[in-house]
Amino acid sequence: MATSFAPKVFFNLATHIGTIDGGVESYGSISLHAQSHGESFLSFFNNRLGGGGFYILDEPEAALSPQRQLALLRVIHDVCKNPESQFLIATHSPIILAYP
Repeated sequence: MATSFAPKVFFNLATHIGTIDGGVESYGSISLHAQSHGESFLSFFNNRLGGGGFYILDEPEAALSPQRQLALLRVIHDVCKNPESQFLIATHSPIILAYP
């Protein structure tokens, strides 16, 4: 039987962010634990994805509603304005797959 560790991993990440100096402030001064699962995922993407990076995302839509998936696409689109940015995304979402 396969076990998914993704929620536990994100929970641990959110806990770590809350313990470091400036961690909560860099996420709009709202703890990731004080947000819904989907809101915290989107907040993470909004605040951690910046230009000039290579990002590997494994099913980033897992915690996102269709509306929030569109918001994630907007974040990805804005990051991709920097020609040095690249994404490798594994997804089953037709919304995410529709992005060129």
